[in-house]
Amino acid sequence: MKRTTWLILMTLALTGCAPGLSPLASGPDSSSTAASWVYEFVIWKGHTYRVTEETVTEVGQPIGQVTQSSDDETTHPTGTFSNGLPVGTRLFAIPGVPTDAALAVQTKEGGYVKAVETGVYEAHGS
Repeated sequence: MKRTTWLILMTLALTGCAPGLSPLASGPDSSSTAASWVYEFVIWKGHTYRVTEETVTEVGQPIGQVTQSSDDETTHPTGTFSNGLPVGTRLFAIPGVPTDAALAVQTKEGGYVKAVETGVYEAHGS
């Protein structure tokens, strides 16, 4: 009897500590109506560029700016789109680096970070 009681208590304790089983759970593991992208990116001239934390110390000519921004994965991007950069964020060429490989993104602090080309943008469902 003592062993059975102990086994039941341990089962309840372990089940109660398991992640994601609580109906009151909230946060990244709980269900949500809005999906999220894996990383911050910008779409420029039909190509997707992943925004990195790599600092760019020298920039070339301005090549554009973000014209549409949304963190909603169901958005249909048009123009120069970003899932995390605000509208108006300026984009620059990096001297010695072709824009089909990487570009510089101006940060809100006035510095620049590198955005690396990851491929041609393909809309969901196409």
